[in-house]
Amino acid sequence: DYSVSPTTGNNTNTSFAWATSAAVTPAISNSVNVHFCATLFASHSTFWASSTAQQTFITNAINLLNSRPGSNGINIDFEGMGSADKTPFTAFMTNLCNQVHAANPNYKVTMALYAVDWSGTFDIAALNPLVDNFIIMGYDYYYSGSAQAGPEAPLYNFQTGYNQTLSKSITYYLKQGASKNKLLLGLPWYGREWETVAATAPSNTTGGFTSSRTYNYVRNNSATYSTANKNWDSNSFNPFYSYQVSGAWRQCWIDDNYSYSRKFDMVNQRGIGGIGIWALGYDDGYSDLWNLIKDKFSNCATVPCTDSIFDMGGPNRNYYDAESYVYTIAPTGASKVQLNFTKMDLEQGFDSLYLFDGTSTTAPVLGAYTGTVIPGLITSTGN
Repeated sequence: DYSVSPTTGNNTNTSFAWATSAAVTPAISNSVNVHFCATLFASHSTFWASSTAQQTFITNAINLLNSRPGSNGINIDFEGMGSADKTPFTAFMTNLCNQVHAANPNYKVTMALYAVDWSGTFDIAALNPLVDNFIIMGYDYYYSGSAQAGPEAPLYNFQTGYNQTLSKSITYYLKQGASKNKLLLGLPWYGREWETVAATAPSNTTGGFTSSRTYNYVRNNSATYSTANKNWDSNSFNPFYSYQVSGAWRQCWIDDNYSYSRKFDMVNQRGIGGIGIWALGYDDGYSDLWNLIKDKFSNCATVPCTDSIFDMGGPNRNYYDAESYVYTIAPTGASKVQLNFTKMDLEQGFDSLYLFDGTSTTAPVLGAYTGTVIPGLITSTGN
């Protein structure tokens, strides 16, 4: 990363090897788009107070992109900001985007979004016309300081008392004005492990051991993270491992191939731009997640012939306010589609579900529903 000096705008990271990186060179030679990341995690007000520091950074950023033919853009990862940073951050991003795009229309500016924007830091409506992509940092919903062990990136709501999830984050940023095609969901190729009071979930943490666990670390230590120690939480749609060390319980919450596949399904269901990964290499030695990406997001994708579909609350929790989306169900090789409803609970007269017999909302209507009447079995006329 280019570590931004809040006083000068220059880079303070002596390891920033943009010019010589052994990763950047082969990426560019293989037609992979490469952005460098700029970080600022503290002293934001100092940076906002200096137009000179801001302009120095913007000038440096453009020069860095120009210096590496084939590079594509810059990612802004400014963390730790609050409501007081909203206006100056928007002004800075406006200047940055305008100048970078003017320097080369092919250059892109992307930025990281917090999993939960607790303070209303981002003026998404103002930023959306300028920023090329937003990447939700969809992790650390449960973190090292959490009082309860839980999923790093819950698809659905794990505990009713703490209702923050990937699905809610997507809904929030879309409601704030992010274009669907610009919004990406960053997912963790890692999980987290705590010492806990009990083996079962939810369980309080003890305040003792905690550590992050990468995907390949768990796969490489199959004796500890074994099938016998593996559990499934149906509320959040996440697996976790429970085992003991010197008589103390530990829980490791980390996604597996199936839970990642359901997260990918949600990205397709909501129609957003795609995914991000934190971080490349955390699965080193294993290709199954890349195969899963191919299966879900490429022209080689295979849509299963049988599956379960939920609203954004999952099988056991409520959906969220302001959800509005359209998606198509088209199993590979199917001649028709059957939907067998087992539950229906929509707010009568306010929330609705429409089924269309075709590839768009202009197709004939198979049914329109509100309230709690279960439709039963619905069959399409085509695939």
